Amino acid sequence: MFLDSLRLEPLEAAAIGGLAWCLALEGDCAKALALLDRAANFNMRDAELAVSRGRCLREMGRWDEAAASFEEAGGLDPRNPDICYEQGLCQVELGRDDMAVLSFDNALRRSGHYAPAWDQKGACLRRMGRLQEALSCLDEAVALAPDSASPWFNRAQVLEALGRRPEAGRCYARFVALAPVHQQDQLFLARQKALEFGIELA
Repeated sequence: MFLDSLRLEPLEAAAIGGLAWCLALEGDCAKALALLDRAANFNMRDAELAVSRGRCLREMGRWDEAAASFEEAGGLDPRNPDICYEQGLCQVELGRDDMAVLSFDNALRRSGHYAPAWDQKGACLRRMGRLQEALSCLDEAVALAPDSASPWFNRAQVLEALGRRPEAGRCYARFVALAPVHQQDQLFLARQKALEFGIELA
């Protein structure tokens, strides 16, 4: 019934995108995608809709399609760093760290203070074996967002790979202090590493 009503009175693009994302969060990604595709029938080429579509596809694990939607959104809103960042996250899930780094770089060109992009770029570079570059990125991330857990964990892994165990231990301890409880696997590893590297935990 609601989808049929759109033939007569299409909603404003941001409202459609918001409603679709609510449906996705409730687990009904198929209905969310149908809603967004119906909006496309009105030639509503809007960055908000493309982002919402990308997020729905991401929730469904359809990473290639999600990345394509974020790429479309970036063309419609080229100044938005969030879109580049979300595209990069899709590339990470697809195992394309080199392409993810390009997306995070695009986000950082739009906003050099975007801590999550520095963090994720650093994590990609670590997996690529580019440890010094990774450390520089993660230094930026922790400087910009010292109360965010993820950069501390990623920085600890880089420092450990560089053989700087005491510094790595302190970063693991900082992660333990900041991380939400649902990150059980990372918390267990960080506690073990901090103790192994001689750092006492509170």
